[in-house]
Order: sequence, then C-alpha cells, then structure tokens
Amino acid sequence: MITNHEYSDAALFMDEKTDKQVVISIKDKADLITNDLLYDDGIILEESLCSDNQLRFGSCEANSIKIKISATAVNYSLKGMTIYVRMYLAGHSSNLLDIGTYTVDSDEKNADTDERVLTCYDALKTINEADVSAWYETLFPDDDSTKTIKQIRTSFFAYFGITEQEIILPNDSMVVKKTYGLPLSGGQVIRDVCEANGVFGHISRTGIFKYINVASQTTPLYPSDDLYPSNHLYPSDGFNRVMSAASGDGGYYSGEFENYDVQKITQLEILSEAGDIGQSIGSGDNIYTVDNALFYGMTAADLSTYGAILLDAIKNTTYTPFSMECLGSPCYEVGDGVICQTYNGILKSYILRRTLSGVQSLLDEYSALGEAVYTKDLGSIRSSVERLSFRANILRRDVDQTISEIYNEQGVSRITQNAQSISAEVTNRANADSALGIRIDGVSKSLSLYVRLGADYSGINISRNKVHIKSTGTLQVDAGNFKIDSSGNVTVTGEINATSGSIGSLNIGTDGFYVSTMPILTVSSDEIDIGYTAGEVHIVGRPITLASGFARIEMDLDGLTLSSDRNINIAGKDVIWRLASAAVTNDDYVLCEAGGPQ
Repeated sequence: MITNHEYSDAALFMDEKTDKQVVISIKDKADLITNDLLYDDGIILEESLCSDNQLRFGSCEANSIKIKISATAVNYSLKGMTIYVRMYLAGHSSNLLDIGTYTVDSDEKNADTDERVLTCYDALKTINEADVSAWYETLFPDDDSTKTIKQIRTSFFAYFGITEQEIILPNDSMVVKKTYGLPLSGGQVIRDVCEANGVFGHISRTGIFKYINVASQTTPLYPSDDLYPSNHLYPSDGFNRVMSAASGDGGYYSGEFENYDVQKITQLEILSEAGDIGQSIGSGDNIYTVDNALFYGMTAADLSTYGAILLDAIKNTTYTPFSMECLGSPCYEVGDGVICQTYNGILKSYILRRTLSGVQSLLDEYSALGEAVYTKDLGSIRSSVERLSFRANILRRDVDQTISEIYNEQGVSRITQNAQSISAEVTNRANADSALGIRIDGVSKSLSLYVRLGADYSGINISRNKVHIKSTGTLQVDAGNFKIDSSGNVTVTGEINATSGSIGSLNIGTDGFYVSTMPILTVSSDEIDIGYTAGEVHIVGRPITLASGFARIEMDLDGLTLSSDRNINIAGKDVIWRLASAAVTNDDYVLCEAGGPQ
C-alpha cells in the first residue's frame, strides 16, 4: 500500500465528491492528456502478481493500462512511446500520485466513435520478452563460472537500466553455476531469481522493480463478532485493507469466496533437473515443487541448505481464494493483504490481481486464485530450459513408457523402456557426438549395439535371419580356432569350405583355380587339368595321364607308357636316350650307356 504520500489515505479516492484529475505526459513531448481529453472516463489499470490457478512463487507479470482518449488529443501516433500516468485530488496539481510508467503497445482509433484506445504495458513486458543471451554469456564467460544470486540480479537490472529495490533476499548468497542454454529470455532469469527467494517480481508505480513477499503479512487480530460492523474494531496488524459487506467507506459491493483456505506449505521438492526430485525438505501433505534452473547441478547438501531457507520464506503463506468488487483506490497495490467481514465470517486474503477502472468514480476488482493443496505440475515453462551443467538422477514414468536418466558434468546415461522396445545410451557431455548404446526392438525383432565418435562408427545388428556388422575402422576377432588381427590377417584352425572366392590374384571357382579368367587348376568328375591355355597337364583316374603338347606319359597297373609325336629323350647325369621310334615295347628297346650312341 502507498503510505509515503499526501494521498495515502485511500478513502480520499473512494469519495465520489472528491475531484480527481488524471495527467498523462509523453516522454520528450510537451503535450499533456488530461480529463477533458479522456473519452468516457476511460482508464482501466490491470495489475497482477500471479494469475495462475495455483500460487506460483517467482511470478513476474507485467502491469497494463488501457486509456481511451479523444481522437484529437494529439495529432500523432503514440505507439512505441513512453507515457507517465499520474493523478491528483481536489485541485492539488502539485501533489501528483504516480499511477505508473508505461510503453504504448498499440494506438488504435475506433471506427464507430471519436476515440482512440491506448494499450500500454510497464517495463516487465520488455524484460520478460527480451533475449538476454549476450548478457548471460558475458556474466558467465565459461562453463566453470559461478555467481551469487545477488550478483546475478544486480547485473541483470543494470543491463536493462532499471532501478531495483534495495533489499537483502533470503538466498542472495546462493552460488549458482552456468545452467541455462541459449537463447535465454529475461523473464526466465528474473522468475527463477524471485522463486529461489520466495518472492514475486513487480514494477512499482514509480518504475522500480520490487520484490514482494506476501508471506510476510502477519496474522490479523480479530475482535468479537458482536462489535461488527465498526471497521475501526478490526485492526489490520500488517494487513492493508479492512472491508465489510456494507457500502460506504471501506465497503465492497459483491464478492465470491471459496469455502477453503490455501494451506501452509509443509514440504519442498527441489528438482535438480526438470522432472527429477533432487532433494526434499520438510514433511507433510502440502508439497511445493521447485523446478528452477538456478538449483540445477547442486549437491544434495547445498539443495538442503538453500531449500530450507526457501521453505522458511514461504511456509506461512495461507489465504482464502476470492474475488470481489469494491470502492476503488490507487493507494492499494497487488500484494496487499485484505480482511473482509462477510456474512459468513471473516476472510483473510491477498490482492493477487486487481483491475481499477474509472477516474471520477473508481471501481476496484480484487481476486486471488489458489487450491487448498498443491498438485504436482511439471509442465511449467522452466521444464523446457536447456541445461549446460548439472547433476541429476531422473525417473519419468507414465502409462506408455519409463525413462531413467543420470546426468553429471561428464556424461549422460539414459534407459528408455516401452511395450515394444528397450534402449540404453551413454553420451559424453564434452563431445555430444560421442555415444554408445544398445536397443532391443520388439517390432523389428532385432538387437542393436553401437559405438559412435563423430564420423567413426562401429555396430552390430542381430535379427532373426541376419547378423550385420558395420565399422568405419577395423574388424578384429580373437578366438581359440579363428583370429583376425587389426591388419586383416586370418588364422584358422579347421577346414575352410567355399564354392567361390579370391585370394590376391587367385580366384576360386566352382571347378578350379584361376588367375583372372585363365584356368590354373580345373577339376571335373573324371579328370584334373593343371595348365595354362595350350600348355597343360591332365591327371585322369585310370590310367593317369600327364600330357603336354605332343608328348604323353600314361601310368596304369600294366606299366608306364611314354609317347611323343617327336623324339623321346631320357636324360640323366651320365645317360641320354634318344629314340627315333615313337614307341618302345618290351621286345624292342635300345640301351645306351654313358657316352654311348646318341
């Protein structure tokens, strides 16, 4: 709640008799837009800490304002320009109350009326949508860089040129590693910083980034019910607005209130990677899950230390979900506590969202959503952040599959199982192209095993009718009866049976050996040919015949026959026979001794 201003008495704005004036100035322009240039009292201010169905610490939502102005208020488009919105009361134009600093996102003319509608947002929209990759790489120049949360947030807002609230946050001293991948949005960073400290991020009316802790609101004191409806008998003791169901000062017009309270958080589950429970702190049934990249890669001891600090910061947060319409005042802000005396009892809650509309007659709509207990929801945007350095032991399960993963700075191992297949893979984080794995596939009925390092690959695939081995390197086998060394040399103990093949230039065919296509040794059912073209030797069953050109040697059980169409020479060291006859029989022979007739 705004308290350091002349108009901090919120009731001044609730009195319709009090004159209220709006002044809108434009950066670097002399023009002013005042009440007489507004169209139909048309200002709608929307502010929010958290609009989720469950309270999510760390939420940083941009405020917006819609302003209806006369089409002739200024003779140029305001899109992209910075405007300053202020109010003052009862003619005190020198005492301006800041409503906010905004950037005009759109300036649209209504075709049916003489009006223009300005849709504007505060600096958080720019922060949330900005790519801060360059800033992050400068802050963390290498994978071993570390920073405290205080250092991160100080550097972050200096990068945007935005003043942040001077405050010591619970986990400011927490040391974090380089855990984000790129690209990286500003919204991701500031949400994680705020969540790690149990606070919400908000741009104040004066343009300062504030850290809001709703849990710091203290429990109010209640008098006995018979003192109702005097608002003065309900001291807030830390809560900012006390209302009853009666119209008038401090009253509300209508409201809806849940019949349960959001229970206090009793336990934290801090994920050391998206989907992995790295550490649990506390005990109980209302479990708040922290999926925050700033905690990734921490040891169990560090997770316990900083988790205990975070739990202490948020554990007292309890409120009744509600929505209501009431008299409006810009002095109240999101994060303020409210106490309502309803017809069914006293309600305690927080303003998590608000819509303030009008100028002269102000109307506020407050709301706070929430479930009685937290349900586990890992589908946040943080779950998609790419990590660069962390440790994790993850088990993900659903009805279709189970995935088990273990991460550290050196490697990642992953086992995936479904009804059709089981696969396992280990990769080296220093070299993303390095991996080894195994896969059992029930659909293709195959088993695969592989090792990969860049372009180098070796693998084996076994199916019901085939074994396939592939390698960009060498194949080596070392068994007792069969060896292949790294040079390709083969040693075999036993027989080799083949119908064809080649060894060097020697080819093996179904009927013999060949050099290229020329026969060296051919075998048929009744003869063996050894030779090369016309020069050949035949070895035939009975008799055995050796033949070459015009000469033959025949051997059988009856003897040895030499025949030739030309001379027959029998030569030794001392004996040379030369027969003119083409045949020699038992009865017709010539014996020549050494030195005898030729």
